[in-house]
Amino acid sequence: MATRREVLIATLGTQPEVVTVALDLLLEQGHDIQEVVVIHTSSTHPEIRESLRRLDGEFLQGSFYAHASIPCLYRRLELKVKGRRIADIKTWEEAGAVFTTIYREVREQKRRGSLIHLCIAGGRKSMSVYGMATAQLLFDAEDRLWHLFSSKAFEEANLMHPRYPGDAQLVPIPLLPYRALSIPLATLLATDDPLRAIEEQRKLVRAEERRRQREFLEEKLSAPERRVVEALVEEVILHHRSPTNEEIGRKIYLAPRTVANALTRVYDKLRLFLGLPEEVKVDRTLLAALFSSYFAGRLGEPQP
Repeated sequence: MATRREVLIATLGTQPEVVTVALDLLLEQGHDIQEVVVIHTSSTHPEIRESLRRLDGEFLQGSFYAHASIPCLYRRLELKVKGRRIADIKTWEEAGAVFTTIYREVREQKRRGSLIHLCIAGGRKSMSVYGMATAQLLFDAEDRLWHLFSSKAFEEANLMHPRYPGDAQLVPIPLLPYRALSIPLATLLATDDPLRAIEEQRKLVRAEERRRQREFLEEKLSAPERRVVEALVEEVILHHRSPTNEEIGRKIYLAPRTVANALTRVYDKLRLFLGLPEEVKVDRTLLAALFSSYFAGRLGEPQP
């Protein structure tokens, strides 16, 4: 049975052991890591240069991981903006270059069909933030985003590899990828500009949300039920509070009990439509939250 090629992409700061420890722990878990990509700021900085020197020594000729005695490609990826090395991330232009670099590397690995492990424990905080944003855009259900925790004793020992089980542990960072929202990977890979990709995904998410709203309102509800929902949500939009059954009834000429019965049926249908468990409360507050964007457009109100 064929398995996907696995890659570790790691952000690097002044602690090179972040990369090797993450790699060791992944190998220990049974992952077949075939390539390590290290993303770092300017190699002219003395501390970064020293980190890279120590890492280089772990990978013989850039293709063999000596500690585990396994073939493993090793590649550096230096952050640059317009050809200039980024020593620190202080401007929007530099931050944008960081985001673009991480995004393009992950995007290229996805195009190769790689399973990605992205460790964001090292480097500047902004590198971690943009790593998380990239993961949300491009990851599938099998890719993993990691942080790394180390014991104080291990950090003080300044070693490249853990000695004992308690020295370090990889901690998965949960996220909901855009692909979990049924957005096809082909769409996500269509641009190498992460900011443009985010805007495109927002448009797709809004369109899918509108389609689902319309499907429920027009196909699952009767005309009287739809009128009750519309009246309820419009009152919330206009007056910023949930109306009573009497107020809804006066607006659409129905008795309060008729409104109450209609809402009960709507709640049951919405629970079934969304697949919500019994412990999740379905009420007028949830209705307003789910359908305010749909009815706001019809009222001429700005949509979020």
